[in-house]
Amino acid sequence: MTKEKLINNILFKMNMLIDKDQMIMLESVLQNELYNVDVTEMETGLSTGTDTNEYFIQMMLFKMNKKLSPKTVYQYERCIKSFCDFINKSFDRVNSMDIEVYLSKFAAGKNKSNSNKSLNNERRYLSACFKWMRKANLITINPCENVEPFKEIQKPIDHLVGIEVEQLRDYCKTLRERDLVEFLLSTACRVGEAERVKISDLDMQVNKNVLLYGSKGSAYRYACLGDAARYHIKKYLDSRNDDSDALFVTERGIKHGVTAGTMRDILKSIKKRAEIGRSIYPHLLRKTSATDLRNHGAAIEDISVMLGHKDASTTIKFYAAVSQEHISAVHSRCSSY
Repeated sequence: MTKEKLINNILFKMNMLIDKDQMIMLESVLQNELYNVDVTEMETGLSTGTDTNEYFIQMMLFKMNKKLSPKTVYQYERCIKSFCDFINKSFDRVNSMDIEVYLSKFAAGKNKSNSNKSLNNERRYLSACFKWMRKANLITINPCENVEPFKEIQKPIDHLVGIEVEQLRDYCKTLRERDLVEFLLSTACRVGEAERVKISDLDMQVNKNVLLYGSKGSAYRYACLGDAARYHIKKYLDSRNDDSDALFVTERGIKHGVTAGTMRDILKSIKKRAEIGRSIYPHLLRKTSATDLRNHGAAIEDISVMLGHKDASTTIKFYAAVSQEHISAVHSRCSSY
């Protein structure tokens, strides 16, 4: 048994007894105390039962829980357990063929076939799981590395056009609804970021921005508040008589911050009243804002920073569409032919 494995076993068994900060402290103490100690595993000739897939999964999840969001960990856990049920062999003996056969079965689906995008997502989850296991020295190789991604057909970036944005605005019934629409359009933030915003995060006068925390990248960033957003934020806040610091609060009972799910429901209600014949969701407003910035001449690198993307290629591929009118205008302005 390696020292790292011994430390992991101890941390895993203490996981339910101490909090995250104490866990980090315990890990540091164990590493320092065992640094100059030789660890030798007793030879019993019998399997200890630790090198099982269940052990691998639990250790992987233990490591993930220290750094990733619960939603992300859930997806990894679902994927690796599904794969475990399929292969019926130890993870340290899995090869690329096992991955390919599993994905071919996943492609068929239970009720309907899965798209290549779904297959690539599943492949990515599996690869991340095996990568975590390899980093923890539970396995020696990542069997997903030799499995090629599936070819995807790139669809046009979905976004709202001007008349649809005005429909959303016109059919807001409450100050909270209009505030939410304007806030999402101005900041282009993720819904998970919006639900965490506090009134104390707002700078309405000097820098005209809001401090956002993105759990996806585990980082803070500032987002801009335009004139419309600041106007409707002030109207909404002036109408409230609660002492909650949350920017968006529930409308009944004790006031507390609304969830991302509630924000989605608010947009669905507005869409229903406006009779807009398409799905309306917070991320659509994020892509609409990015597309509007691009069509008004903003550089991709600047839009990427506003959205909180680490890689500008993500912005180009999935968020900032460019209209044909914009392309035609650029051609007229810049081409000699």
